[in-house]
Amino acid sequence: MIKLNCDLGEVDKLSPLGPEHTVMPYIDMANIACGFHAGNRETMSATIQLAKQHHVLIGAHPSYPDRENFGRLSMTLSQADICDLVFQQISLMEALCEAQDVPLSYIKPHGALYHDLLFQQQVRDGVFQAVADLEAKVPVLVLAHVNQEAVIASAKQYGITLWHEAFADRRYHQDASLQSRAEAGAVISNEQQMIEQARAIANGMPITTVEGGTITLHAHSLCVHGDNPKAVAAIKALKKALSV
Repeated sequence: MIKLNCDLGEVDKLSPLGPEHTVMPYIDMANIACGFHAGNRETMSATIQLAKQHHVLIGAHPSYPDRENFGRLSMTLSQADICDLVFQQISLMEALCEAQDVPLSYIKPHGALYHDLLFQQQVRDGVFQAVADLEAKVPVLVLAHVNQEAVIASAKQYGITLWHEAFADRRYHQDASLQSRAEAGAVISNEQQMIEQARAIANGMPITTVEGGTITLHAHSLCVHGDNPKAVAAIKALKKALSV
């Protein structure tokens, strides 16, 4: 069954009513912020503990060092600088996981770093070198079907395994890129439509694009967003629908 992943730990302190507590029972993979765009050592450890409690895979969610903009703006950095900043984040996450006797299972870059990796060689090389320098061999989660040949070639060069993800609640263009959030209708708010798209992706069936055509996405995981009560209810319904 396809796995659900969610970005978590993106706060200064966990709340009992926050997504870390409310979403964790319904997901399979937790992308935990590493402090450079959000979160801190305390939230990282607390989110790891919750993930362990619910048998959820733990992923490091590194970003550009840009808390002011939540890691959403691109930065012009050298390959060496990107490698250093990513390694700093994921090695801390690995150490915190080790302290709780759980493995770090994968890496998912955040925000602008996630998107820049797809199209910029020095960003890919920096991220993949950092992951390759970890003691444990862990995969990197990237967007499915976008500039795929180049991304796969770079991953092979560094001995990196790729996991691909798709989105249950986002509209796609015909080239498999995501419709910009700045455009109306880019986010699927209707729960039934979200479930239908998720089921189609999970079963290797085509989905309808913004242009009115269809594409088929092959993914290991579906990203879901749990930053409000309505989203949490949708994730719960999605988990139930995909388990049938």
